[in-house]
Amino acid sequence: MPLLKKTIMWGFFLAAMYFGGAMTQSGNNLLQGMGFMSIVAALTCLYLVLKLIWGPLTYYMKLALCVGIVWFCAYSIGLFDGKTLNSFLSGAEVAPATDGYASADDVALPDELGNEMFGTTAQNDDNSQTQSLKQSARHNNKGLVGKLKEFVFGSSETPQAAPQRAFNPFDYPEIKGYPRVLSGSVLSLEGIKIKLLGIDAPDLDQVCVNQMKENYSCGKMSIIWLQDWLNGKEVSCRILSKIEQGWTTGSCFTDNNQYDVAAVIVNAGWAVAYTRTTDVYVPYEQQAMSARRGLWSGTFYKPWDWRRMKNRKFTIKIKNPHKKSGGFDFWGLF
Repeated sequence: MPLLKKTIMWGFFLAAMYFGGAMTQSGNNLLQGMGFMSIVAALTCLYLVLKLIWGPLTYYMKLALCVGIVWFCAYSIGLFDGKTLNSFLSGAEVAPATDGYASADDVALPDELGNEMFGTTAQNDDNSQTQSLKQSARHNNKGLVGKLKEFVFGSSETPQAAPQRAFNPFDYPEIKGYPRVLSGSVLSLEGIKIKLLGIDAPDLDQVCVNQMKENYSCGKMSIIWLQDWLNGKEVSCRILSKIEQGWTTGSCFTDNNQYDVAAVIVNAGWAVAYTRTTDVYVPYEQQAMSARRGLWSGTFYKPWDWRRMKNRKFTIKIKNPHKKSGGFDFWGLF
């Protein structure tokens, strides 16, 4: 009789714990409540049966029993994601292994700046929205225990970037003309100073070191190179920001928008990518660096670092030991 009683209690604990753990992972609130009640009943039954068998057990048997019980409880509430009963009760479907991911053949890389680089298709936006809906559905079907596990251990799903609207400079106002080069990253066109978006170039007074370890005016060289390359070409500039005190930000193109001026000078090595605004010019900078063109043939400070050092002002105060203070000096103690 005692053996039969213990067997029934063990069977009740295993069944109540397994099904209770499965129901707590359901997306249905009623099933979740029933699952927790089943787990409480299972743990109560476990306490009673352990009281009956605990005494005669050896130390190693007790340790093995505790490890087995902990593993089974963790498995039952879904910490190992190893059961199919959870999916049946929660109504969740198993997604294919490739869901939400694109192969390398599906990704189109831009060839020319100003074409695919600034545009995306409506199909990409639809795919992003579809993936967001799928992730939301999977999150809602995890059940309460699954959500608690995600909160403690983190989510195993790959986060999807929020869909962004495509940036196209050709949607902005245009001015055309024959510019004056103020620096490797600033053009003057129709009385407006246009700072080229995404790049920066040395100022007129910046000094760099060439491959012969000699100082030279890299700011002047940057201007000369860009002037020679433009060589009287007509430039089309897109105004990307509000014009304030004669200054604005823009993107400029030549030869019927075939060449991006910023990309050309960065690729030549006489300007660098300014990634605080955009990183589309980084590949051109890497090409210039690898080929050791322009600034990269020697050593130089990035333009923003040069300006910061130039604007530093050191104030040194020297105390005159012969100057007498007014009033009491307390014999030089203060």
